[in-house]
Amino acid sequence: MARAPADGHTLFLTTNTTHSANPALMRRLDYDPQRDFTPIARLGTPIFLLVVGPTVAARDVAGFIAWARGRDGQLNYASANAIGVVGMATLARLAGFNATNVPYRSAPQALTDLIGGRVDAMMIDITASMAMCATVDCTHWQSPRAIARGRGHRLRRLGLDGRLRSGRAPR
Repeated sequence: MARAPADGHTLFLTTNTTHSANPALMRRLDYDPQRDFTPIARLGTPIFLLVVGPTVAARDVAGFIAWARGRDGQLNYASANAIGVVGMATLARLAGFNATNVPYRSAPQALTDLIGGRVDAMMIDITASMAMCATVDCTHWQSPRAIARGRGHRLRRLGLDGRLRSGRAPR
């Protein structure tokens, strides 16, 4: 795409992976994300969640960071895309803990292993996580009382990646 003629006949719709994550993840790119492309419009801004499975006792981000620091590099996190890798690696670096990335081809595979306790945590986009809740017990995502009743402990959402709350995850 970077080498396509600028004749107005080629439109490139991309995600943040090619333009934000790849420069941080790859030593050498065959393109310059800023020089070789001209942005036209932003179609949306994804919201990412920090989600943990049953192996993690933390109930909030601060508790997760304390838990992760105490694991001495034994934390394994799932990633289904580059933003999942960059998001968790950035959190680990800023919070001062070590973590190992376990890459997956897709979010459902990663979430299945997260629910099964084979990985500890994941940064995932809110749409994929809510879609997964249609097939597993995520009742506490809608109601904090469900946690008190002991239901829905398979996945826990600990925080969003932005400064604003989301209507899709109000609590």
